Amino acid sequence: LLPEGTKFSQIVEAIRTLGIEEARNIEAVDLYRGKNVPAGKYSMLVRVTFQSSESTFTDAQLGDFSGRIIGALEKQVGAVLRAK
Repeated sequence: LLPEGTKFSQIVEAIRTLGIEEARNIEAVDLYRGKNVPAGKYSMLVRVTFQSSESTFTDAQLGDFSGRIIGALEKQVGAVLRAK
């Protein structure tokens, strides 16, 4: 969940500043406002594509990347991971 007014460019910048070289593509896949989303917030599904020419990623590596991205978005743009 993101505060209204948060721009996608801010999300991309927050992810890029982490310096994860394997993050090849960042795209907004879905945007939702409405039921089960608090007023003043919106939900955005962001897809980050990771790629390495050297090896296959382990679950631990992908978990690390995801955790770092979530942490950066929480800190830099005030994002909150939406409960399922």
